[in-house]
Amino acid sequence: MNAWTERPRDEAHLFNPAFCGMLLHQALKGYGSIASTGMPFPLVFLVLPLVLHKATREKIPKRLSASGALASWSVTNPETKIQFAHRVSVMKPITREALLFLFRAACVEIYAEHNLIPIGKKIKDGKEIAEESDEISDCIACALFVGRWLASAGTPQSIYAILGVRP
Repeated sequence: MNAWTERPRDEAHLFNPAFCGMLLHQALKGYGSIASTGMPFPLVFLVLPLVLHKATREKIPKRLSASGALASWSVTNPETKIQFAHRVSVMKPITREALLFLFRAACVEIYAEHNLIPIGKKIKDGKEIAEESDEISDCIACALFVGRWLASAGTPQSIYAILGVRP
C-alpha cells in the first residue's frame, strides 16, 4: 500500500479505511442477521470487490430468493466473474486496512472459530453519508445484502469456488 500522501485523490477517497470499514461492518451485520455465529474470516475479503465494483454491484439482486442464490446468480451473470479473482487480490490490502480500522475502533471482534461479528455503537450505519450520493447509498445497501447473501450461500470454500477465487 502506498502512503496516504502518495495515493491518487480518488483512490484515497474511495478506499479510505473508514468508508471501507463501514461497508464491512454493514456486511457483518447482514451476515449476523442470518447466521449468529459471525462471518468466517475468509469471506470478508469478498465483500469490497463485490460492493465497490459498480458493474458487479448493479447485477447483485436486491433480496434473497431461490433465483437470487449465489450459485445461480453466478451462472446467470458469468461476466461478473471476469477479473473478480484479480479484484479480490488487489483489494486485499484495502480490506486489511479497513479491518484494522474496525478493530482499533472496537467495532468488530473475533468470535468462535475465527468468525467476525460487529460490535459497539461507534460506527454509523451510513445514513448520513448515504444522503450525499446515490452511489454511496447503493454501496451501503449492497454491503448489507452481500452479508446476508454470503450467510445463505454455503461454506467459505464453496463460495470461493462459485466465484472462481482461490484462497
